Formats: sequence, C-alpha cells, structure tokens
Amino acid sequence: MTVRRLGIWPILFWAVIAFQISVLPDTLGVGSMARVVNTLALVLFFVCSMSVLASQVSEQVFVFYCLPILMIAVGYLANVLRSANLEALSYLGLVIPWFAALSVPFTKGFDAERYWRLFYGFMLVACVIALLEYVAVFWGFLHPSILETKRGEFLKGVFTIFLGVENGTPHSSMYGVFAEPGTFAMYLLPALAYALVHRKILAAVLFLVCMLLTASLGGYLGIVLVAVAFVQWEARRRGAVASLFVALAAAVTVVCVFGTVYEFFADSYLEKGESAAARESNLDLFFRHFFDIAFDDPLGMKLHGDSLTELTKSDSLYIGSNFTIGNALIVGGLTSFIGYVMFLLVNTVCWLRAIGRTSHSKVMECVCVSFPAVLSFIVQRATIFDSALYAFLFAVPILSVLRRGPGDTSPDIALPSLTRSES
Repeated sequence: MTVRRLGIWPILFWAVIAFQISVLPDTLGVGSMARVVNTLALVLFFVCSMSVLASQVSEQVFVFYCLPILMIAVGYLANVLRSANLEALSYLGLVIPWFAALSVPFTKGFDAERYWRLFYGFMLVACVIALLEYVAVFWGFLHPSILETKRGEFLKGVFTIFLGVENGTPHSSMYGVFAEPGTFAMYLLPALAYALVHRKILAAVLFLVCMLLTASLGGYLGIVLVAVAFVQWEARRRGAVASLFVALAAAVTVVCVFGTVYEFFADSYLEKGESAAARESNLDLFFRHFFDIAFDDPLGMKLHGDSLTELTKSDSLYIGSNFTIGNALIVGGLTSFIGYVMFLLVNTVCWLRAIGRTSHSKVMECVCVSFPAVLSFIVQRATIFDSALYAFLFAVPILSVLRRGPGDTSPDIALPSLTRSES
C-alpha cells in the first residue's frame, strides 16, 4: 500500500475546512492546534505529491497541469527560503494548496462526488449556524465578545464572527465562519451550484439568503453568473432549439434590465468606499509596476510579518493583495507568476471544452456551472484555486477533460489512470 492509497484524504479534507478556510481556530481558541495540523498537512501533501511525480505522470498531464503547479510551489518555497527569517515560515501555508493539487486527484479510486457532497454539507451547516447566530445577535439573544486575531479585532458569537463598528455594535454584513463576507460569498457559489444541479431548492434558498446578508457585490455578480450558466446548461441538454431560445430570451432580458442592474451595481460599488478603491488600486498598480517588480524582485519580495500587507512598510513596489495573479508575482516571483497564469489558462480552456460537450456527470455540471463565478474573484481575494479545496472539488473534473481529445465524448469522471503506471 503506497502513501497515496492511505485513507487520509477525508481527514485532510476536514482539516482544510476547519483550519485553513474558516476562522474556527480563532473562535474556538485552537490556534496552536491549527499550526500543528497545517504543518502535518503540508508534509503529507508534499510526500504524496512526490509519490505522484515519481510514478511517471503522463506527458500531457505533466506539461499542462503538474508543471504550472510545480512552478508556483517552487517559486513560493524559493522566496520563503531566501527571505531567511522565522516570520517568512508562516508563508509556507500558501504552498499547501499546490501540493494538494499535485496529490489528491491522483489517488486511485478518488471519488470527486463524495467531496462535493461533503463540501455542500459543510456549507449547509455553516449557513444554518451563521443565520441562527446572526438573528440571535441582532435580536439581542446573544451578546458577542471581542476576539483578537492576526487579521484584526472582531466580535465573536459562538462559532461566527462579526465586524465591530465604532460604538461596539456588530456590522450588518454576515461573516459566518469566514474571514470576510466576500470570502463567505465566494464559497457559497459552488455550494449553490451543487444545490441547483441536485434540485435541492430549500438549500438553494438558504444559500441565497446568506448571500444577500453578506452584502458582497462579488457574490451578487456570482449569483448572476451561476444562474446564467445553469439555465443555459439545462437548456442545452434539451436540444439546440431550446438552447437557442434560452440564449435569445437571456439577451432580451439583459437588454431590458441592464439599466436597473447597472445602476444597482454602480451604487453598491460606490458604497464600498475604501474597499472598492483598494481593488482598483491593486489592478492599476499591478499593470503600472509589473516590469519594475519583475526586474527588482524576480524571486519575489522578501517576506516578513503575518500577512502580505506587512510588505507595505518595507517595499515601495508592493501592489496590494486583492489581485491573485499579482500575489503570485509578489510571493513567488516570475516563476510563480508564469506558473499561475498557465494554471488559470489551462483550467479555463478545460472549462470551455467541457461546456461544449453533451454528456456530463453531476460533478462536471457543478464545476461548469460554478467555474465562471469562482474565477471572477481573482480580482478580489484569494480564490478557491488558491485553496486546497480546489484539489478536492475541481481538479479531477479538470483533469478528466485535459486527458481527452476535443472529440472524445466518454464519461467525464472515469479516471482509470492519470499516470502511466500505478505504484
């Protein structure tokens, strides 16, 4: 039995959920445990990924999938090592998703449907808890306490957090068990796609209610993208005529409501104030200073502190952390930047190939319906692509498309062997 066949993936999946994408270590007071768990996860993902690379990965998979990921991971690790300070070690957590992507989907018998179902279940429970605590706090049944984290000061219910305003009352935006309302909204989108694909209407309504309470403009745009992708998907399954009719109906609808929708998004964007300005600034600075950063810091900016924002104090070329492509350049230099761009392009091309096919599994439907919405967050924050959840939810469907030619219509998630030989 090789390390890749050990029954560790469910444990690592829940470790990712509890200790990496949520704020549960802060609300439950288990920050020290989180550091231990994340260190163990890094080691296990690394060992498993080396096992995969040693098992003669097919040329197509290596060039278009493994190589970009290796470039990202190597760039990150090289900069952490050359930064030569203990604070830089905290950035090793950024490497975990990439080693996960190199190991998890190559496990023999990996069941992508199982992990989509588990993720949906987690989001369902997280939304119920978030809604209950939200109502309890704002109706006066639960009095939040102050919570100090490395991201700043928050108010804590039981499991969820709230942003405190000047008078000590919680802000109305829903954070749930996530670090930001926008992050909560981003993870709601694939869960919403799952609920729609599997016809779980009550769950979809719950997700939409929580999405509304996050007040995330990116989340609202994501709902539109998920809805358009889902409706078009369902229409295409019913034939070319139905697909054409839906496309025309969608075009007419867009024309009719464009003014109202544009005004809503414009007003909402302006209400974001400094948050919106920061996103604009990050994009502008990236394009303005790209060559300066590339020449001055080809290996990435020297890392220190608990987060990337600490670089503001030490590097005049720091461009902010909202644009994930820019993050790859900052943390891993040109090597990681090129790898990250390749990785996003390969994923996008595989998605385009997938939506052009007529035969699909439920997992592939979830991926295709949610992909555009999730991708839109690259200009806002670290996305699912920068999380180990990518390995559990998106990697296998993407690889299943990558392995097949454009004219191949065989089932999507049947991955008999991603390597030339199974160890």
